Amino acid sequence: YGGWVNVLNAARETPLHMAADRNYVQCCRLLLENGAVYNWRCTTHETPLDKAKQREFTEVVALLREVDTYFRLLAAGTPILPSIESDNCRAILKCRRCDGCSLM
Repeated sequence: YGGWVNVLNAARETPLHMAADRNYVQCCRLLLENGAVYNWRCTTHETPLDKAKQREFTEVVALLREVDTYFRLLAAGTPILPSIESDNCRAILKCRRCDGCSLM
């Protein structure tokens, strides 16, 4: 088992980019739970959220927007954490943004 959740391919896409581009919601959650960077930009300057929005994958878009919302709240100094009852709670708490910061 194991592997690096933020490994880059030739287009500098992460596994999260590829999962978001294929509508693999559970895979996106698993990657985020294991520390995937949610806002990495590939060579075309797209994030995983951008990929999911282009393809209109609503569940993946909702997941990544939820993650982005909590990081924006953190940056604004708002002490709000995701509901423990949220299906996405573990993914949100354990993922990272480009600078390595997590919500934990």
